[in-house]
Amino acid sequence: MLMANNSVNGEVETRFSILCVGQNLRNLELLADFLSRLNYRPYCISDVEAEDNPPIKEGAYQLALIDITGYDQSIWRFCERIRSKNIRLLVVSARQTASLTEESMKFGASGVLIKPLVMKELATLIHTFVNENNE
Repeated sequence: MLMANNSVNGEVETRFSILCVGQNLRNLELLADFLSRLNYRPYCISDVEAEDNPPIKEGAYQLALIDITGYDQSIWRFCERIRSKNIRLLVVSARQTASLTEESMKFGASGVLIKPLVMKELATLIHTFVNENNE
């Protein structure tokens, strides 16, 4: 599944593209709405191995938010693909362990966020990462 929002309230073109990955479609929808309100362009994918996903190209996204909940080990191959395209990524998980953090960093994550997410903190973090990538 891929969802894209190209404008906020049908008026203002968004600035930066953010790849959102997760199996929970409702959470992806909420995240896409949240990012759109912040004037970002979210692209949401639930099936990381679907053949109809658009190719991930270097520079296509300024950030990837990847909720690993419900995925098997194949999610790490997907994270590696993101990293190989020089796209910064944040891993989202329902639990925090040292091994999860280690695995996330091994596959290129800049950080691990634990659910439930605090939207104000998430907005600040996204803004910081996106601006660092575009300086």
